[in-house]
Amino acid sequence: MAVGKRLAAAQGARICFQDEAGQVMRPPVAKTWARRGHTPVVEVCGKGSGWGTGMTLEPEPPR
Repeated sequence: MAVGKRLAAAQGARICFQDEAGQVMRPPVAKTWARRGHTPVVEVCGKGSGWGTGMTLEPEPPR
């Protein structure tokens, strides 16, 4: 058993995994292009709008 799992078991704690993501609520409004071998640069202004979501998973303890 890993050190973290042993410590959590000794303290009666649970180990959880968290992840978060953001979604933009506006559709794309323009296409970009650049010469071959050059990355297109898009300048943006203003603050973006969207949602931030988060999720925590707790594995079921062994029985």
